[in-house]
Amino acid sequence: MRVATHDDVCAIHQLISSLTTYFVVDEQHPELERFLASISQQAIADYVDDPQFHYVIAQDLNGQLVGVIAIKKLTHLYHFFVRSDHHRQGLGRRMWQYARDYWCLHRVTKVTVNSTLYAVPVYEALGFVAIDSPIERMGIAYVPMHCDLML
Repeated sequence: MRVATHDDVCAIHQLISSLTTYFVVDEQHPELERFLASISQQAIADYVDDPQFHYVIAQDLNGQLVGVIAIKKLTHLYHFFVRSDHHRQGLGRRMWQYARDYWCLHRVTKVTVNSTLYAVPVYEALGFVAIDSPIERMGIAYVPMHCDLML
């Protein structure tokens, strides 16, 4: 794992875009394009440049991007994606540990995430709890969650 650079932007965008089936619930929603713009290559480039974001990627032995985790404003897990063919192999847990170490370094004790419906069990296994019922907005569905970190 390493901090993302501009050279990674295209691969990050491709990874996230390849997983939209896990969170897009209404492909006809009039605001879906607005959401998709928020995960566009340009948007990812802007996030990587923004000091309020911290992007880290995971690569396989061939140097291919297989995971990305992004923290926004120190306390929000903004992106956390693992390539489908790497699910259930421990990569997500290793990336989560990286994030926990980052939060420990910055003395963060509580973090939030907007989980896809698919990922709720994953986040619950990491210690997150839902703070609201599922929300549908801009053609996507998510569950607001938070985690109290025991640092």
